[in-house]
Amino acid sequence: MARSISKRAQRAWDRLISWYGTRFGEQYGKHPPEDWSALIDRTDDKRLDEAMLTVRRNSPAHPPTLGQLEAAIPARADRGGKSVPELLCEHTTATLGSQLCQHQLQRPWNYFGDARTGIVSGVQIASCEPCGRPSHRVLARDLQTAAEERAA
Repeated sequence: MARSISKRAQRAWDRLISWYGTRFGEQYGKHPPEDWSALIDRTDDKRLDEAMLTVRRNSPAHPPTLGQLEAAIPARADRGGKSVPELLCEHTTATLGSQLCQHQLQRPWNYFGDARTGIVSGVQIASCEPCGRPSHRVLARDLQTAAEERAA
């Protein structure tokens, strides 16, 4: 007996049908198969929205496969509910706090990464001419290194 399809999975499926039209429905059917439904149900709303937009952007004319949708889902990171920019900010002020002048701490920092996926790779803090402080660049991968050093 097939398991029932959640309303959430059906809404996501209907969204894909609205994007790809009858081509999607003909290829996969009017309702999501169990494997699609399971993938949709185990993915939180934010990550599912990001994945669906990534798939739509990467495959505007042809319906995606299950593998393409799954590959587009951003990895879940256990960050205690904090975003990568928040973690970068905390790490940067903790490790470079004494090297940053008041101007650098008050001005906006430039976060950078992959615009297609929205994944933040790091932060760039501009130099301060009045204080003569240099610029700093901190990468998100430094967060993992710092966490490993704390755990050791």
